[in-house]
Amino acid sequence: MLLIDLNNIKANSYLHDNINDNKLTILAERVEQTYLESLIGTEFLNDLKNKKQQGTLSADEEKLINEFIAPCYYVAMEIKALYAYNVDFRNLTVGSVIDTQIRPLSGSEMDKIAANKQHELVAYEYKLLEYLKENATLFPKWLECGLFCGKNKVNSKISFL
Repeated sequence: MLLIDLNNIKANSYLHDNINDNKLTILAERVEQTYLESLIGTEFLNDLKNKKQQGTLSADEEKLINEFIAPCYYVAMEIKALYAYNVDFRNLTVGSVIDTQIRPLSGSEMDKIAANKQHELVAYEYKLLEYLKENATLFPKWLECGLFCGKNKVNSKISFL
């Protein structure tokens, strides 16, 4: 179960809606495991996912997910997709994907876009973590792990690329 479903990811990011759902699910799981867990802590992320699955999210948790976690999630997905969807792993080789309708980006072009997206991501991270700090009592699981859980120190930096 993903914290944010694939339809929302496709509707609210620059990812095209024709991306294969199985591949997008793998990418989303990796973003949750390598990025979101580091950002908000494993226990808090799992708590939110469990409550979402059970339909027991509070209004405050819904707001947190929709207004603060989701923007981070969408941009993180875009960054991961830059590289994931430009490479094809085969049994004898790894190569760049070529579409007859689109010219693939060069490595330096992808790096420039990723750097721009990384700046965008840092801004969303800051908003999320500041919101959590200012409203910590609303989120007991986040508060339990304290300011040393995940990336809860606003001045630390995580790179998941």
